[in-house]
Amino acid sequence: MTNTIRIPEGVYEDLQRALPLDVEGNVETIALGIGRVCTVADRRVYVLDEVLQIEDYELREPARVRADDRRLLGLTARLRGRGTFALLAHTHPRGPGRYSLADDDHEKEVARVVAGAADGAQLLSMLRHPGGWTARAWVSGEPETVKACWVVGRPLRQLLSAEAPASDTWARQALALGTNAVVDLRQLRVGVVGVGGLGDPTAAGLARLGVGQIVLVDPDRVELTNVSRLLCVDTADVGQFKVEVVAARLRRAIPSCSVTPLAVGVEDQRAAAELEACDVVVLSTDNHTSRLVGWQIAKRALALTLLAGTDPQAGARGIVDRVSAYVADLQPTDPCPVCQKILDPEHLRQEAMPAEALVGERRDGYIPAVAHPAVLPWNLAAVAEVLGRLLELVAALPPAPARGQIRRLELLALADVRCRTRAIFAKDEACGCGAVTRSELRPRLGGR
Repeated sequence: MTNTIRIPEGVYEDLQRALPLDVEGNVETIALGIGRVCTVADRRVYVLDEVLQIEDYELREPARVRADDRRLLGLTARLRGRGTFALLAHTHPRGPGRYSLADDDHEKEVARVVAGAADGAQLLSMLRHPGGWTARAWVSGEPETVKACWVVGRPLRQLLSAEAPASDTWARQALALGTNAVVDLRQLRVGVVGVGGLGDPTAAGLARLGVGQIVLVDPDRVELTNVSRLLCVDTADVGQFKVEVVAARLRRAIPSCSVTPLAVGVEDQRAAAELEACDVVVLSTDNHTSRLVGWQIAKRALALTLLAGTDPQAGARGIVDRVSAYVADLQPTDPCPVCQKILDPEHLRQEAMPAEALVGERRDGYIPAVAHPAVLPWNLAAVAEVLGRLLELVAALPPAPARGQIRRLELLALADVRCRTRAIFAKDEACGCGAVTRSELRPRLGGR
């Protein structure tokens, strides 16, 4: 089981304020917190929702610190049992960057209190020291190492250090991005919803960038028309599930990459559970409803979202004479993609209609009945932008904007401007979805 932590940027700022390293006398400080746990077959994600600074101590002296038991019990009373956790964080102002025997004894006792106060609840421990952070989780009374701790923002920051991979596969990439970026990509878990003309090459690119874990979600099978646009399929794969074919190709190409294929729609509970454990979710389906559902999953799981698409338009001759590709990145605190005018409410309405009503509207001319054209170069332009944006967010490459962006590339048009960019809108008070608030983050992931 791989343990990882996900912390919203604002909550991380609270954690830093609660755990200063420059306290007079170099005494340790302590903080408590509360959050949710998302568990899938091979991964356990701790999503930290809230941090409480402690000012009253039962014990506080150099090298030893202990929170007041009344404050600790007050925190555990808010736990809902399995699927939640309590955070116990403290500092070592002068080091070392490892837990002491006194830490072991105290945390083991606190873990027992937490589990007893709420059946199945866990204890998460974080240690701040001059060299950075160390973390571990207490599961069934025993400590387990935490491999990654992501601060969700722009860029996406990794707090825990890890060893660089020994393989020469990433040697040239390290020259371009730096060793730290290569290591961070290995710690990343990315979900790809829709494994068609956009999702298939995106998944291939993610694996070759060194992303450690990829989740593929798509219920469709390979068709003959897919072969001209999907890089990981051929005619022998027709009739098989796209996710199974792509996963097999990626495993052969990059054996170190763990790929989880799910031949289901994004609304399926299994897909939701796997995507909640992802740090980044790429939405590349061919309909707006699945993109909205995917964004909702990423939002409640505090994952970054990348939406990608192409918009070919037919001209008077009946063939495409204008194509634009777009890519947008959204943090969980950003307003929804409908408010951002990324997803079209009219398309959502059409997709929600019963089949008979849709046929009727098309027959009567209210909805144009046209097939969606697609050509590999247009898709690859959008895919390149997705992968480039991921590098900006994970490796902090310039421009790495502080606010999210929607970039639209004019691939086939007479427009003078080939690339248009705008920032994500701030929250509109008229927006029914709104931005995520702290209270919205507290319910258990996925409601399970």
